Amino acid sequence: PDNSFDKVVAMYVASVVPHPDRLVAEMQRVCRPGGELFIVNHFHSTQPLLAAAEKLLVPLSKLLGWRPDLLLDQFIRETGLEVTEVSPVNLFGYWTLLRAVNSKRPVLEDFVELMPVSAATGR
Repeated sequence: PDNSFDKVVAMYVASVVPHPDRLVAEMQRVCRPGGELFIVNHFHSTQPLLAAAEKLLVPLSKLLGWRPDLLLDQFIRETGLEVTEVSPVNLFGYWTLLRAVNSKRPVLEDFVELMPVSAATGR
């Protein structure tokens, strides 16, 4: 159900789904407003040698089942995440942890079930 969780986690998923923005939208839907979203994923390297190797993998990405060229800045921009932390999660920094606050605003329907019947119906 909507607004069910205080924290929502997606690990190693963003670069394998066809629409990362839909992944984040679903995470936001099930997370309560003000809750936290955590995404652990590989994003395109900023290290020149590693970035060059990743570019060579792009033509094979459909066979590999993941996108080696997913850009962190573009991902954040396109998903509208309100990121509060970006940090490497392993020794080599190949994977990244994004921590974000679920900034979606609650709508009236989110509160109707919490209201007394007379307040919700106006009677």
